[in-house]
Formats: sequence, C-alpha cells, structure tokens
Amino acid sequence: MAKLIWTEESLAWLQDIDQFLAKTSDQAAISVLEGIIDKTEILCDHPRLGAQLIDVAEREVREVLYGRYRIIYEYLEAADAIYVLAVIHSAMDLDRLRL
Repeated sequence: MAKLIWTEESLAWLQDIDQFLAKTSDQAAISVLEGIIDKTEILCDHPRLGAQLIDVAEREVREVLYGRYRIIYEYLEAADAIYVLAVIHSAMDLDRLRL
C-alpha cells in the first residue's frame, strides 16, 4: 500500500475550496472535502487509477476526478508514495499549475 502525502500547495487548495463552499453551506464544504479525501485514499491501493497527464509525461503525474474537482497527484513507485500536488476545479486551466 502506497503512502499518501499531501503537499503544502494541495492543502492550500483544499483550504480555498473549503472557504469558498462554506460561504454557501458548511455541510456542502464538509461533504466535498470528505469526498475528495476518500477518493485520494483509494489511490493508496490503486496508485495508477488516474489518467496520466500528457503535458508532464516524463513524470508519473496523474489525475482522478471527484465531482467538479481534479485531484492531481504524482506516483513515485520507488518510494511507494503518492504526492497529492493540487485539487482544482475542473474548469481551471492546468497551465496555471506549477507541476
């Protein structure tokens, strides 16, 4: 089972999502964050579940979707670790990310 590691940037994205959704509904914010976390935990057993991003093919950077959010992660097989790099709205352009 791979280790799941959240980067500082990915935690900042989660905080932004939480603050945005909480303006409308605290329960919606909690539900979405729990769903995102549950989705990432599945990756521990299935690290290659997500689609590989073509733009960064020299690294094993992948994405899975949860609702309207893209969970961007990198799988390092040698370390048996998954680094969550970002959680962004699906409408956001990936070029804005520094992967």
